[in-house]
Amino acid sequence: MPKHSSINGPKSDIEPETDSLGSAVTGGYPFNDEFMSNDSEEVAGFYNHFHSRDELVEWMKGRPHGHADLSEVDGRNDVIVVIPTSDAHGPLSINCRTQLFKGQHIIFVDSKGLDPLFNYARNVNIGVRRALELDPRWVVVANDDCIRIDPISTLVSRLETLRPEETTIVYPMPYSGYHSVKASLVCLRDWAYPILRLKRAEIRETYDLLRRFGVKYEFMSDSLFKAGVRRWLYGPLFRAIASYVDTVSFGVYSSQLIHDLGGKLFDEGYVNQGEESDLAFRIWTRGKGIQYVPFQVGDQVGLTLGTGPARTLRGVAGAAYLNYRIEHGFLKVPRIEGGRAN
Repeated sequence: MPKHSSINGPKSDIEPETDSLGSAVTGGYPFNDEFMSNDSEEVAGFYNHFHSRDELVEWMKGRPHGHADLSEVDGRNDVIVVIPTSDAHGPLSINCRTQLFKGQHIIFVDSKGLDPLFNYARNVNIGVRRALELDPRWVVVANDDCIRIDPISTLVSRLETLRPEETTIVYPMPYSGYHSVKASLVCLRDWAYPILRLKRAEIRETYDLLRRFGVKYEFMSDSLFKAGVRRWLYGPLFRAIASYVDTVSFGVYSSQLIHDLGGKLFDEGYVNQGEESDLAFRIWTRGKGIQYVPFQVGDQVGLTLGTGPARTLRGVAGAAYLNYRIEHGFLKVPRIEGGRAN
C-alpha cells in the first residue's frame, strides 16, 4: 500500500516500474516515444509496427506504469475528489483546491510533468483506491482543467438527497460538450470508410488506420451525427447501436458502484482515451441507479493532454481496443451478437 502525504508536506511516490538493470522506465518502452509524440507523422508511423489489432492491443496492455504520486488536501470526506494531474502544485491544481473543490478532501494523482508513460485510467484507479480507504459516500473524478461555475457546496447538498447504495452514477446538469455528453455507440456502415477518406489529409489518415485495425464500432458524441447539418453528413455513415451519457471530464460515482467494480473504475487497457466512455456505457447498459443533479462546471478543453491531429491519431489505439473488447465479449453490447450489429 502506498504512502500518502498532505499537499503541503513532503511528497510520497508510487514509483514507476524499473527495467532489469534497475533504471526507471520512462520513454524506453518500444515505440512509446512515437505514440506519445506531438508530431502527427510520428504518431501515424507508430502504427506501422503492428500487423494486426491483436498485436496493437498486446502492446497497449504491456505498456509499463508511469509516475503516480499521491498528494492530498484535507477536507470533507463524504464527497472525495480524485484529480489526475501533471503537477499537484501547479496553477491548475491550485485552482482546483482553492476554487472549484474548496473544502472537500482532494486526492491529486501526480504524473510529475509530461510523463511519457502516463495512463489516465491507471492514475484514476490509484486515486480511487486511496479514496475508498477514507470511506466516502461519493467519489468525483475530474480533470485538473475544470473551471468553477457553481460552488461545490451546490453539488454536495444535492448529493445529500441521494442514497449511494441505490445509485451508480450522477450527472451534473445541464448537458454540455465536455461533461454529461449525450453520446452513442455507433456502427460504421459498409460504405462509410470510402466516403470519410474524402476529407482532409489528417482525417483521411486517421480513418485509414481505423479501417486497417478493423474498427467497426466507435463511441461518438451525438452532436457529431445527430445535430444540425451534421446529421445529413454523418447520419448515412453511422448507425446508432445504443445511446448513453458520457462523463468525459467530470464524473460523480457512488462508493457502492466502485466497490461493486472491485475498487477499480476504469479499464487500464485504454491509453488516455475511451476509458470513461467504456465505463459510462457499461453503467447505462445496466440501466440502474442513474441520477441527475443541477450543477454547472466549466472546462478548459484539452489544456492537459492537448488537442489536434496527433491526439486524434493516438485515439486510433483506443478505438481498436474498444472493438477488441466488443468482439471478444468483454464489453457486452445490446443488439450485438457474434460481433455484428443486428
